Amino acid sequence: MSWTKTKVQNLGSGLPSSSLTVDGEMVEAVEELVYLSSKQTSDGDRCLEIMRRIGLASAVMSSLRKVWNNRQLCVDTKIHVYIPCTCAICSSLWVRDMNAVSLRHQET
Repeated sequence: MSWTKTKVQNLGSGLPSSSLTVDGEMVEAVEELVYLSSKQTSDGDRCLEIMRRIGLASAVMSSLRKVWNNRQLCVDTKIHVYIPCTCAICSSLWVRDMNAVSLRHQET
């Protein structure tokens, strides 16, 4: 186990976590972290995660601006590029939502 990578986080209830010691090793308490590509905050606020995902999607779509503006590519080709991009974004959001559901079930 890598103690430098190990963190502890209080998820949405009780007082904020303080660092703790496990087997003589100090484990850092954090207010937010990225787990399975999803930003988790101690207060359970998803607004920052949603904004982060929109920013990532926007960056990907704008990086394809040359494709969208290329007059030599037909609309069908552009659609073949667009669909996998939107599917990847939607599936990553779905995975994030499933992680949130899983966390809620663990809390109960």
